[in-house]
Amino acid sequence: MNEIEQVILRHIEKTNKLVKRASQLYLDRMGVELTIDQWTLLNILNEHENISQKQLAKLSNRDTASINRSIKILVKQGFVTKEPVRNDLRKQEIALSNVGKYYLHNHAKMIAKTRKLFLDGFFPQEMELLRSFLERIQQNSTYLNTINHN
Repeated sequence: MNEIEQVILRHIEKTNKLVKRASQLYLDRMGVELTIDQWTLLNILNEHENISQKQLAKLSNRDTASINRSIKILVKQGFVTKEPVRNDLRKQEIALSNVGKYYLHNHAKMIAKTRKLFLDGFFPQEMELLRSFLERIQQNSTYLNTINHN
């Protein structure tokens, strides 16, 4: 791997950490008593009703143990429900509760406005180009993960 490749990957990792840290600080300042990862799970559940823990892990790019810990906290806080699947009681469906929907709705606009600030100053063409680059890196990573598991 040449130097520029190392620098690019390091910058992607650093950018991810900085965005996550700034997002968490914003949530804390707003009085949103959730981690950024928990907020992300609520958004995923808002888009996909009644999904399994395994599906939630895949959509959030997190391991199932981490998802399990977060779900337990979100259930305890009343943001999420966890119900057994009717035809397979070993499986459970996770859904956003009415409290979770209300909470998400009340904070979503402010958080979206803040997240938009991360992309301040970019022209639409630049954002499209960046999106395509990041998607290509993600596709390469997905491919590498599949061949490494075989």
